[in-house]
Amino acid sequence: MALIDVLGHGRNAHEIAVEAKRFLEDQHYLKLDEIMNNLHDHLRGDRGAMVELMRLDLNKKILEFCGVGDVSCRIYSGNNKRSIPIFTIDGIVGETFRKTNLQRLELPEDAVIAMFSDGISQSFDVPIGLRKFSSVRLVHELMQRYGKSHDDRTLLITKINS
Repeated sequence: MALIDVLGHGRNAHEIAVEAKRFLEDQHYLKLDEIMNNLHDHLRGDRGAMVELMRLDLNKKILEFCGVGDVSCRIYSGNNKRSIPIFTIDGIVGETFRKTNLQRLELPEDAVIAMFSDGISQSFDVPIGLRKFSSVRLVHELMQRYGKSHDDRTLLITKINS
C-alpha cells in the first residue's frame, strides 16, 4: 500500500501522483526502502512528495513500513486505548531526505491501521467504540472529526481481524 501526497495542488500535482503510482506498481517486488530510494531518484526535478509505503504479510502477521515527510501511520489494537505510532523520517521524496528507515512490526490482534496525510489533524485517534465499524464508515467518521477543511486530506484505513 502507498500514500503519496505531492506538494502543491492542481493538474501538475495530480499528474505527478499518477506517475508515482505507476512507478511504484513496477517496483512492488523490491524491499520498501529500495522502492523509496528509487522513487526519490525518479521524482527529482519535479515537485516532491511525502510518501508512506506499507506491506503486510498476513500469514506471518508482519507489517513493513517506510515513510518520508509529514505523513503519519498508527496501529490500534482491540480494546487498547493507546496507538502504536510508526515513525517517518523528515524530508521530501524527490528533493532531500536522509537514509530511509525500514521498520518491521508484529501485527497485534484485531489491528486497525491508519495511514494519513498532513490534511488530517495530529490529534487523530480511532476510539475503541468506532473500531467495530466497516472501513468505509470508519473513514467517513474520522474524516469528519479530524480532517482539516483548508487542506487536501488522505486517510487509508486497513482492518485486520484475527
